[in-house]
Amino acid sequence: MPDQAGRARLRRWVLWPGLGVLAALGVVAAIGRGVAVATGGSTIAWIRSSLPPWVVQDTEFAEAWFASWASLTLVHVVAGCVFLTLAPFQFSTGIRQRHPRIHRITGRIALIAAIPAVASGFLFAAISPFGGPEAAAAIYLFGTIFVVALVKAFAAIRRGDVARHREWMLRLVSIGAGIATVRVVSIPLLVITGRPPLELLAASFWLGLGLTYGAAELWIRWTRIPARRVVAVPG
Repeated sequence: MPDQAGRARLRRWVLWPGLGVLAALGVVAAIGRGVAVATGGSTIAWIRSSLPPWVVQDTEFAEAWFASWASLTLVHVVAGCVFLTLAPFQFSTGIRQRHPRIHRITGRIALIAAIPAVASGFLFAAISPFGGPEAAAAIYLFGTIFVVALVKAFAAIRRGDVARHREWMLRLVSIGAGIATVRVVSIPLLVITGRPPLELLAASFWLGLGLTYGAAELWIRWTRIPARRVVAVPG
């Protein structure tokens, strides 16, 4: 198990870069989806000419479907953007120690944003024609873990258990950021299989969310710190 200096190095060279990249990818993808729905445009307009026709066809079909559920899509992407923008900063020691009030406020906003984000995700799983029951099962499973982590993280910090709060926040953020991993792993799957994107949706969900969540569980075990209690400060 790494000592305190080792944990600091791991955070600096592994956690922050990895989480930052995934969060940024997730935010960019969400903004792209939201703009496309709001304007009637396309998320692939700028690279359309370089994509195979079958990829373009699948993407346009998916975008037309999301546009038909515009309000639900905008709730999902706006709430997801807020969560992915704020939640990673909960792991910043500098903000937590020097600006505890900002840490608490942004943390609460992130947790509040997580509620409509995951609720709309469950609705999408129920009504989406893409990926079949296999993709829906991945969303239901990891979405349920997301909800449990949200409740546990909030309950832990309210009783002053910082160590357990940290662990549940890591699980929560890993699943939120895992949506970006889903997009990343879909690229090699497309190249290797040559299958249309929508046919690979279930595999992308299971692989992407599973990898990110699994990495979070390993991180928690490698960097686990003894539980310590603090007095929760209202405000």
